[in-house]
Amino acid sequence: MLRVRLTKRAILFHAMLPILAACYLTWMPWNEPLFTDATYSYINFDSRHSLGYPFFLQIMDMVSPDRFSAVYFQIWFFAFAVFYLSLSIRKNTDNHFFGLLITIPILCNPIVLATHFTLLPDSLFISFSILAMSFLISAFGCARFINLLGAGLSIGFCITLCPQGWAYSPLIFFAAPLMKRRNHCSLTKAFMIPAVACAALVLFEASTYKAIHEAPAARAAAEHIFAGAALMKSSQPTPYAEKDPRTKIWNMIENDLEDARNDIWDTTQFDKRKVLLSQKEAQLRDGFADQALLEASQLLAKSENDVRMDIASARIVQDPLAFLQISTDHYRSLWATHVPYTYAVWAITFLCCFFGFWHFLKGEAFNPLFAGCFVSALAIHFLTIWVAHTGLGPQNVVMLLNPLITICLTCIVLGIYTSFINPIRNDA
Repeated sequence: MLRVRLTKRAILFHAMLPILAACYLTWMPWNEPLFTDATYSYINFDSRHSLGYPFFLQIMDMVSPDRFSAVYFQIWFFAFAVFYLSLSIRKNTDNHFFGLLITIPILCNPIVLATHFTLLPDSLFISFSILAMSFLISAFGCARFINLLGAGLSIGFCITLCPQGWAYSPLIFFAAPLMKRRNHCSLTKAFMIPAVACAALVLFEASTYKAIHEAPAARAAAEHIFAGAALMKSSQPTPYAEKDPRTKIWNMIENDLEDARNDIWDTTQFDKRKVLLSQKEAQLRDGFADQALLEASQLLAKSENDVRMDIASARIVQDPLAFLQISTDHYRSLWATHVPYTYAVWAITFLCCFFGFWHFLKGEAFNPLFAGCFVSALAIHFLTIWVAHTGLGPQNVVMLLNPLITICLTCIVLGIYTSFINPIRNDA
């Protein structure tokens, strides 16, 4: 275990760039819109959203009626997250420059910086994602209580901010054995502290949601999953009885959408199929079988989204390979951006997951930086798989994942350097 004493001068050194970036963002003119259509739904505590960000906006209103106070908080909290990431890298290396190295590409990404000026949960989600990786990297080096607690709370806050935060929850299961092997600490301690912290936040949010809305959480992913199940390359008989109202909707899917399915799956070129699939799914969400869904929800005493999920689940069970095919197209679409290097990033992070799993299953102890690389690569792919399956999350999710991608790639380089080129001598 590497023991690093951080002096006040060292802490100031690592804080310098994040503070300068935050000062620049605070006083610079910016053209990003403060409000979007979705912002008002968060302000009004819309039942479609988790409570994390609406509560944040309410707290900011109590601090100052000026909406820019929320923007300033998002900027400075992002700077703090980057600062702590820099310290986490330093604590697992013997060079201050390495901590500084990882902050530059994160602080200079205009797509990430733009999120801080709009009142949406993307900014805080990115900041807590960075903090989660920072605490995990620190815990891989030294499994102190504060590191484990910080990792669990950061993942918990991601979940309370956005549904896609659930994609980070498996990281707790993978991180615990890595900490045990590296630090020879208790597996129970390495798992229970972050798991309990995360669960406590999520349960508090869920109970508060129920108290505010007096209804179960809205199934926000239902429309996306229903559209995918309706457009997948498959023709299936209805599993419902003839008089069941869901049979009418099932027959509409089979008959009315047959031409749409043929158009999509007869298109061999992926770029054209991606656009066509997106258009057809948007049409389904805008008004497909609205009356039939309303009648079915009334007759079955269910919400319309519950009826959608009933039908989607039945179609997926009948032909899971067809749903896997359309989900793969959704996943591939997230990576098929106008930026040419995204496929190279996908390949590198996928290989990090593959080799990480290989050594994980062999029971080997990871260098803290290699462990950080493995966990951040898992976070990237878990998150994109979640967005592809549920449709919940920004469609430019790969661009917003730049901080995690930076962490993953930097940890590869530093892991190789500190393990093979210049091993740290006092690393037990």
